[in-house]
Amino acid sequence: ASTTKIMTALIALDEYDLGEVVTVGNASESVGHTADLYNGEKLTVLSLLQAMMISSGNDAAFALASHHPKGYEYFVSLMNQKAHTLDMKNTHYSNVSGLENWTHYSSARDLAMLTKEAMKNLTFRSIVNTPSVTVSSIDGQFSHQLVNLNELLGKVEGVMGVKTGWT
Repeated sequence: ASTTKIMTALIALDEYDLGEVVTVGNASESVGHTADLYNGEKLTVLSLLQAMMISSGNDAAFALASHHPKGYEYFVSLMNQKAHTLDMKNTHYSNVSGLENWTHYSSARDLAMLTKEAMKNLTFRSIVNTPSVTVSSIDGQFSHQLVNLNELLGKVEGVMGVKTGWT
């Protein structure tokens, strides 16, 4: 489920500059948990990564993937390529948010390998260890208070974040 967003974040970190501006499109069509982004809102890649990893925003994941010059499907293919590179033998991605799909799966081993890789990235590690933050659109018209959904963060010694999920 939401642990898919770990891979989505890694691909976004590979493909984009943190200050790159992304226009949110079709945010109202996002299902599941969202960060309440607005259609047409312009946010930096960093802000979208925060919205996706801190408050589990499926709308942010979709915006990041849709922003890729080669399109959403290509972004998902990059996720599968990276899974192969990381020797994640029991993983296949069908989308960027982890929404249920019978062709979308992973294993506990693969998720551990993915998380180990993700935590090597200082930006990723900083984001997932953030209890809360407010991000704003480029023009300052919209702001979003993001609260980390990881209930262990700050309560259990040694927990540095990452991502929770339940389906």
